[in-house]
Amino acid sequence: MPETTLKIISHITGSRWDLVQAGGGNTAVKTNDGQMLIKASGFHLSEIGQPRSIARISLSKIMQALESSSETSLLPDEPIRPSLEVWLHALLPSEITIHTHPLAAMPFLNQPDWKEKISSLFPEAILVDYHTPGISLARALLEHAPFEKESIIFFQNHGLMVGASHAPRALELQNEVVDKLAANLQMELSHFKDCTRILLEAQRLDPSLQGIWLSSDLEIHQILQNHPDILTFPWCSPDIQVYSGFEVCQCEPGNLTEALLSSFQKHTYPPRAVLMNRRLFTLGPSQKKARDLEEILKYQFLTTSLSQKPVTGLKSEECKKLSNWEAEKYRWDPACKL
Repeated sequence: MPETTLKIISHITGSRWDLVQAGGGNTAVKTNDGQMLIKASGFHLSEIGQPRSIARISLSKIMQALESSSETSLLPDEPIRPSLEVWLHALLPSEITIHTHPLAAMPFLNQPDWKEKISSLFPEAILVDYHTPGISLARALLEHAPFEKESIIFFQNHGLMVGASHAPRALELQNEVVDKLAANLQMELSHFKDCTRILLEAQRLDPSLQGIWLSSDLEIHQILQNHPDILTFPWCSPDIQVYSGFEVCQCEPGNLTEALLSSFQKHTYPPRAVLMNRRLFTLGPSQKKARDLEEILKYQFLTTSLSQKPVTGLKSEECKKLSNWEAEKYRWDPACKL
């Protein structure tokens, strides 16, 4: 199903902060009946699948608007507003298209000689000078037509776009490009890739987990370094139990699957936080909820580190009660704005 394909490529791409930041980046899937499914405007890639997160647009309608003299970057009368870059996706013949803002790409794309540098690494790539995002950028891309079914496109001071005939190849091509850029910069990407791996492993146990966040909070990092026993203390408040579950899963890359499964069997759902390679990853039904969990855990760690010992925390019976309390479970729902 096209909706499922769009959801998968969006969640995998959206799991990595080095590829997309905030609500940036967009994905699209073309169908056999001349339609295109694309991320709706205002949604994070990790939220694709939520109500009104997918826009369905007629490709012929997009091309007609693109060929008109209008300078608007919006399609009129659409029940769900598509991403601003709907035009870029429509131009490519590829069934799957992914547009991102890779951290590894911008140090090349913001240079005066960016074309020479990129061409030396990717001689087959299409290079587009800077234009305002939207229809202006799409018309600049159109000057490079015709396009191949598999494409690599760089936009000056903007980002990367890849297109392929099926989802696995599009994701693979994106990784190949970003890995090559990172290697040239001697930039380490393994911790960003761990985000995708942890999310996919957790989703096997609980498909509702659709967002992940890699913590870069220095206070959290310092506390975990200086107080390695901090994770053994009980939760100090109801919010921590509701958001965090029963524990932070500590594991090594080699036993991630086993550690998540063990926690799942013990508590009936996978942990919502993972400590691996001395880095903290938080999970949630959306990336926003995953980031909320980082704040909650920071509160737990700071509170515990500042407290005199022993610490009196929530008892296990109370934790179980809170985990099954509808009033508190509602706050974990991605639709809840509290």
